[in-house]
Amino acid sequence: MRRIIIEKGVKYHTYLKNLFAAMENEQLNYNWLITDCVCYPESKVYDELFQRDYLWLSGRELTNIFMEEDFQMIWGMFSAFKPNLTLDEVLKYKLPQNQDNDRSRDLYDPQVLPKHPLAEVEIQAVDSSFTMIISKNDGLVQHVTKAFPQYQEFSDFFKK
Repeated sequence: MRRIIIEKGVKYHTYLKNLFAAMENEQLNYNWLITDCVCYPESKVYDELFQRDYLWLSGRELTNIFMEEDFQMIWGMFSAFKPNLTLDEVLKYKLPQNQDNDRSRDLYDPQVLPKHPLAEVEIQAVDSSFTMIISKNDGLVQHVTKAFPQYQEFSDFFKK
């Protein structure tokens, strides 16, 4: 499992269109649970969509949204699941949140796992300041680190 932070050397790490390109579109291989979002898309449709407690989208649906309108995520928790898992199975667990007080200490634990126990990948936009990626798919993270060479390993970032 890899855990990285993207903060330096790039302006648009919280624009998912850029991140998806860096992932070489591996996001298409998952279903996505999106929670705890703050964003300001121009489209009223997308604005209303991201106001919900959660969204469940295929990788294609999620990608299409950000290809159509490339807006910044201020806050957001994007949890990816293998396509054979159903929404009912995923919702048996607490919805993952960016700022989850009972898990806040985990930010400093280099062994921290995705907040949702069934997630394969977790992407967090954190106050538009940095993006955290935790992934069981090392190849996905390797693609991202090539595109964002000033990434930091999770444990190094929190030693500051």
